[in-house]
Amino acid sequence: QGYKPNNILHKIPIYDTKTRGSFYLHVTLDGNTTTKTVTATVKNVAALGFSEVLVELKLFSYRTYGIQRGSTVDLDLNLGESMSVSVPTNDITAKYCATLTGTANGTEINYSTYYIPFNRIGKKYPIEIKSDLTGEYLPYNISVTATQIPTSEWVPWNTQIRNAYAEYLGKDLTGYEVHHILPRRYGGTNSYSNLIPLKKGDHTTVTNWWKYY
Repeated sequence: QGYKPNNILHKIPIYDTKTRGSFYLHVTLDGNTTTKTVTATVKNVAALGFSEVLVELKLFSYRTYGIQRGSTVDLDLNLGESMSVSVPTNDITAKYCATLTGTANGTEINYSTYYIPFNRIGKKYPIEIKSDLTGEYLPYNISVTATQIPTSEWVPWNTQIRNAYAEYLGKDLTGYEVHHILPRRYGGTNSYSNLIPLKKGDHTTVTNWWKYY
């Protein structure tokens, strides 16, 4: 999942050949760190020649298996209207997924987002972060059940290992910090697949997310 994430804003085009109607529904997943909740929202942002858009929105969480946490139904989601379903994080880091089912002018809707990690205070994992050096987006297929290990068991990180990684990339790491996608404190290794070079500000954003893991 090192590609540009398309799950920040899901645009669902639906075209009905019978009525020549077209629909655009947006689905978003967001968190609120004040209320410690995760919210899925669907909005009808464009509708031409439509008669009825009936949808059910469900929100699932996942740690070792998926659990439906909430749902809501709108019998006619008109243009400009939206509906949301929110659930508490329960102070647990988990991945969340929204599904959208129903019909638009009789055309079946069946859509699902990716599972996106949210930490225990409801902060969404910063999937929009991209390494300017490699062009890779921050992978978000991370474990949500990892546990901290003693400092003595962390893999070492030093200039020699950093230089070896730079040589592997064929890049100059000057001005970049190397982020362990699964942090060393949670058993993350120096495997190159677990490393990504980030600007300091982006690296801080990610490490701040892990503070509430």
